[in-house]
Amino acid sequence: MPELKLGFNENGQLVEEIMRPVNTEWIWQTSEEYVQEEIAQKRKKLAHIVAKANTSVQKDEVRKFTKEYEKYLAELNGALKMKFLKNFSPYCKLQLIVINGGSAPAQGVGVQIMFPKGASVITTDKRDDDVKIEAEVPDEPTLPEWAKQTMPDLIKSSLAAQSLLSAVSMISRSSIGSTIYRPAGFYKNTYYSNNFPFGRNTFEQRTDKLSHHEQWPIKPMIVYLPPNSDKGFSIEYTLYADELLEPITEELQVKWEQGT
Repeated sequence: MPELKLGFNENGQLVEEIMRPVNTEWIWQTSEEYVQEEIAQKRKKLAHIVAKANTSVQKDEVRKFTKEYEKYLAELNGALKMKFLKNFSPYCKLQLIVINGGSAPAQGVGVQIMFPKGASVITTDKRDDDVKIEAEVPDEPTLPEWAKQTMPDLIKSSLAAQSLLSAVSMISRSSIGSTIYRPAGFYKNTYYSNNFPFGRNTFEQRTDKLSHHEQWPIKPMIVYLPPNSDKGFSIEYTLYADELLEPITEELQVKWEQGT
């Protein structure tokens, strides 16, 4: 009979538990929470600007600016999600493998893998591959003259700094970035807000046959994690094959290294 088992492929060994380091820049919250906080700050700024419009300012001008700013906030939503993933989201790289330790081959083998609810899973070619997360942040609307005249010095200086950063960013993208050489295939995948698999926390892979004592590598993965994974997390899986009377259902464990 075949004897199927799923585990982590760590240095050529099949193990049921792994340790991973923690990045101190990670923020243990959802991307939605991060976006809500950032958008709330932007709305406060908008309210402050609009409230400063005096009687000499035409209402149509205020409405025009408000509409433009609301459009900017709508476009900003997706960009902030990607910014969170790129800079702050906890994640884990891993490689799984199925081994048939039995005395007979298994036919029609499949594995279903479930990560914590709220996780997002993407696959790569190799475990240590990086992916490119594009956070295309839209430009903030230019302040109209009536708003510039009434803004406090603190906000003015803040806007000036933002304008400078925006200009530097544009220079980096248009000139510096174009001179950086990266080998073909440096980034195996590029993700934007419209193609990132938000909330896709399951993965399934199948093979027609797994001979006895044969290893079957599962595609390497990067798992972006929800905030309740801060103490570690479990990976549930189900293995099935034609020869098995019942599917095999087990769990694997990922724990964070202490003191990192």
